[in-house]
Amino acid sequence: MSIVAEYNWPKFADEQTNYFSKYPEEYQDACWYGRPIIPRRIAEIKDDIWNINPGYWDEIHFDRFQEDMREEFDRWIGKEVHIQGSLLGWRGLDGKKKFILEDAQDIWRAITPEIDFTLEIKRGRGRQAYRARCCHHDSPTGELFKITLREKKDEN
Repeated sequence: MSIVAEYNWPKFADEQTNYFSKYPEEYQDACWYGRPIIPRRIAEIKDDIWNINPGYWDEIHFDRFQEDMREEFDRWIGKEVHIQGSLLGWRGLDGKKKFILEDAQDIWRAITPEIDFTLEIKRGRGRQAYRARCCHHDSPTGELFKITLREKKDEN
């Protein structure tokens, strides 16, 4: 199962830190906020990404995540989304949700809490099946979701 969209700020920040420590000359080009810096040490890059300008880097990561969601799920707009969740919250509950997809972002909004989270969505078995894991404060090991997209049923 391949990952179709992932929002994981710590992983992204570490990947950026590692990349720019290998290619520090590219760091200035990546920094649009105009701070003239070509760091000489990995600690300077890490400090900038994690502490000085985390909002800037998080915005880049979140934009990429939303674009991945659009690329994968825009073709399903107007279809029914069926979500089965397990290990939900600190009590490990199960739940179901069904809605018509109006925007590709509706999927992650339906399964994430309004707190810091990490989310990984993978293709499941079949063309219309996905699996997701969402980790957050109340579920550090992750809530699990099966996501299925179907043709909308007529109500007649």
